Amino acid sequence: MGQARVATIVFSEGHAPSAALAALARGMWERGSVLAGSLDPAEPPLAETEAGLRAALRARCDLLILARFPGGLRAELAAALLSGTPMVVGVSEGRLAEWEGVLGATPRRVPPLPEALLAWAERALREPA
Repeated sequence: MGQARVATIVFSEGHAPSAALAALARGMWERGSVLAGSLDPAEPPLAETEAGLRAALRARCDLLILARFPGGLRAELAAALLSGTPMVVGVSEGRLAEWEGVLGATPRRVPPLPEALLAWAERALREPA
């Protein structure tokens, strides 16, 4: 399912990669990319996340950023993966196996460093979907 177009940031509870994701969003926005998703590490209500994922897919964004893996939204995440839209997803260590199940493969980990995330995003946007 286009694993090269999905970056996984694994973090321990209480250490969400908010600053790195904000730097990624700022850097990609400055490059003219259309972004969608959530940089808020607090888990939003399930319906809000579901609506946000659907809206992002309809908007045909360049990059989808999810600060936290919304585990209850398998169908929406599968649709996002199948769309070919590059995605950056923060996943807590405790939910990594569940995320692997959604991907159907070992996730491609990217360190929570702005430079690493920007380099990954630029490569992902150059690759065909």
